[in-house]
Amino acid sequence: MALRHITLLTVCLMLVLLPVRPSEAAALRVAPLLVDVRKGATSTIELQNPGSDVTNVQIRIFKWVQKDGKRQLLKTRDVVASPPFAKIRPGKRNTIRVVRLSRRPLGAEESYRLLIDEIPVRKKTNRFQVGIALRYSLPVFFGSRPDQPDLLKWTVVQKNGETIVTAKNNGPRRFVWLG
Repeated sequence: MALRHITLLTVCLMLVLLPVRPSEAAALRVAPLLVDVRKGATSTIELQNPGSDVTNVQIRIFKWVQKDGKRQLLKTRDVVASPPFAKIRPGKRNTIRVVRLSRRPLGAEESYRLLIDEIPVRKKTNRFQVGIALRYSLPVFFGSRPDQPDLLKWTVVQKNGETIVTAKNNGPRRFVWLG
């Protein structure tokens, strides 16, 4: 039993002490982090690769809804992001276009989520290297009008000795809590 523990400890120490190159996770800068299209149907996002390796990304957009207090991302054809894939060379930039295709007039603000996934490039140089895949999730809003009033409905309930405060937004646009 003691011999098994010593063997396991020795193997763990050997793995920890193996020469491993520093992490080569891809680098990506995204701007802006919030897309708010108040007029028109198009916006752009800039992707920049400040790293030393090529960065591959997949770009997708989903309708963003809240149902029963839970966030849901639904497939949509009303809005597209182009291109859906990009290979960004070191030190270069790429522009992503977000376009609302729907001809339906905007009554209330529409909410979407733009997902940008970094796809790690697998290298054969070091088998102990870990590839890190990052996901950026950016909110995209169409038809935001700051002149529209907030229509919040507040409730306060006592339950099991605790006070629960809830706000429900019945207005045509998002409400941002700054408190």
